[in-house]
Amino acid sequence: AYSAFGQGSVVMSQVFLGTAFIFLASDEAGCVDDQDEIDQDCDNRVYGFYPATVVTNISAMAGLLAAIFMPFMGALVDYTSFRKQMGIIVIIPTILIQAVQIATSADTWFIMGILQAIGLALLEIHYFLTVSYLPDLARSPQVDHETMSKFSEGFLGLQFTGQLIYLVVVVAASFALDLDTVETAQLGQLLGTLWATVCYTGAWRKFPKTTKQRHALASKHSSLFLAGFRQNWKTCVRIHQQSKALQWFFIFVCFMEAGTSAIIPVAVTYLSRVMDFDGTQIGLAFVCALVGSIPGALFGGWMSRIWNPLYSLKLNGLANIVITTVGTVVLVEQNDALGYIWGFLWGFVLCWFYSSEQIFYSLSMPAGQDTELSGFFVFCTIVLTWLPPLIFSVVVESGIEERWGLTALVVCQVLGFLALLGIPAWNQVLDGAKKSLLLDIHDDDVGDQNTDAAISNAPVAAADLPVKL
Repeated sequence: AYSAFGQGSVVMSQVFLGTAFIFLASDEAGCVDDQDEIDQDCDNRVYGFYPATVVTNISAMAGLLAAIFMPFMGALVDYTSFRKQMGIIVIIPTILIQAVQIATSADTWFIMGILQAIGLALLEIHYFLTVSYLPDLARSPQVDHETMSKFSEGFLGLQFTGQLIYLVVVVAASFALDLDTVETAQLGQLLGTLWATVCYTGAWRKFPKTTKQRHALASKHSSLFLAGFRQNWKTCVRIHQQSKALQWFFIFVCFMEAGTSAIIPVAVTYLSRVMDFDGTQIGLAFVCALVGSIPGALFGGWMSRIWNPLYSLKLNGLANIVITTVGTVVLVEQNDALGYIWGFLWGFVLCWFYSSEQIFYSLSMPAGQDTELSGFFVFCTIVLTWLPPLIFSVVVESGIEERWGLTALVVCQVLGFLALLGIPAWNQVLDGAKKSLLLDIHDDDVGDQNTDAAISNAPVAAADLPVKL
């Protein structure tokens, strides 16, 4: 609960800091006029890049770092007893980076951008480490699936509440104090640092210390760094061989989660550069997105009940493609109302997607194997997060109009939708969930002889995992 509430501020701080990076990069490139307005026709570069790609370059770098190190972190969770120690080691520099970035200015923005890439990668790793505690919680005899679902709803509610409170406070303070873009970012980092310090300190004081490893390496000469990659590869092969539904679902997750994770860096860049929004206006657009997320989550659950989650995901995929594509046509000049409306629409379809995705996962997992696949599911949500920001940067660096950078999101949305078409009919998916997969993916189990039985009875599902934004 502490971690979910704290994550909201750290995630949303990207909104204000990213806007400041774009302004400061444009200023250093000589693309800011005497009224402190960015010249949209300026084609000067800074450090070899257009200022418009600064934020997306940072996000692409962070996504690559997270994807590379995530399997290693998974191996640390499975093959060592240092999970809590690693969580603390990861979160300390994350908070320190937040604190250092309070000093973001015209002289320091470039090094702060590098630190931002490292900080975002660490945040992804920290998210994975906190989620790894959920299977242990689920194995408790006092916890059933209904209890875990309530926990999940509480975690999700706290995360969105944290994001909304943080955005409202920073935007209100910016209005009241008449702050400019850089000053708003500095305020956002100050509040985020204090917020994260309190919440994450409370979280890691509560997380239990792991006393024994879950599994043992095949031999003392086996590489811990490569163990996670081998484990993921074996899981991919087994799923491909045994379940067409899960194969296409996990492919869908890889692309759609990449697209949703890229909304913050792409939207910040787009609203700043194309629609000439300042930090406060962009913050308001994201407040509208969070407001839209509430009916979106409810609508996703309703659609999944009256039809089924597969149908809901397909309709959501089409809605995502249409809203983003139309956005490239209508969001072409400064228009506050349109920016806020599209923020609401993106928030609506985003949480519609999360709601339906979680229901699909929880109902489609083979009986008793939710826990074994939950880590792989989290990995799939992270592995391609670098792709949409990279596409956006390539589009802009190629000299194409910045508004067409939104195609970075459309590409992932289309590929995700095509993956959905490969999933069999919903009744076949449910039939497949009654059969167990042969997922002998670890070298050797250690500890209690009843571990496998405990795992097979653990009620963890994607619906029990907090949403990552």
